Amino acid sequence: MRTKRVVMLACPALLSALAFGAASPASAAPSPAKTTVTSASAVVPDPDMSIAKPPKKRAAKAQYRRGYNSGYMEGRSDCKLKKPYNITMSGGGAYGKGFRHGYTTGFHSCTPPA
Repeated sequence: MRTKRVVMLACPALLSALAFGAASPASAAPSPAKTTVTSASAVVPDPDMSIAKPPKKRAAKAQYRRGYNSGYMEGRSDCKLKKPYNITMSGGGAYGKGFRHGYTTGFHSCTPPA
């Protein structure tokens, strides 16, 4: 019974000593160029990680909206100036899709002057 109690008390102490003993040689190894410094009082993050980037879906929606607004204004302007329906826009992606939809909506939203 006494041996079991000694083993139960000694195991956590041995495991923690092993964990601290294994960590010290690893800390002496050369570190890569980009590292973070951690202490008990403060954490210094990696400079590249400090800028939060919006998710791709949100970024695509914003590009589509920007393209739609640009296309709508250009399409409406072309309609008012009696220009033929002509989408002059190169490129693709969310901005291009929004531009094409906006141009079509803008061109057909006005009544050309008589």
